[in-house]
Amino acid sequence: VKNEDLIPGATFPGKVRSIQPFGAFIDFGAFTDGLVHVSRLSDSYVKDVGSIVSVGQEVTVRLVEANTETGRISLTMRESDDPS
Repeated sequence: VKNEDLIPGATFPGKVRSIQPFGAFIDFGAFTDGLVHVSRLSDSYVKDVGSIVSVGQEVTVRLVEANTETGRISLTMRESDDPS
C-alpha cells in the first residue's frame, strides 16, 4: 500500500500481527502496522481483544487516519464507523 492510497474510508485486507489489551495491530502493507483500537473492533462492547481477533487472522479494515509524521495508522473494523 502506497502512502497516497492511505485515504480515510479506504478498505484494505490485512492480517492480525499482534494483540494488546488496548487493541490489535494489523499488517496491511503500509509503512507501518495499523492499530484497530479496542473500541473500534466491533459494533458491540469488547471486553477482550482476543475474543474478537487472533494473531494471523485475515481481516478487512477501514482507514480512519494515517499520520506519516508520528508513524501511526488508525484503523477500524466497525461497520458503523464514519471516517471523520
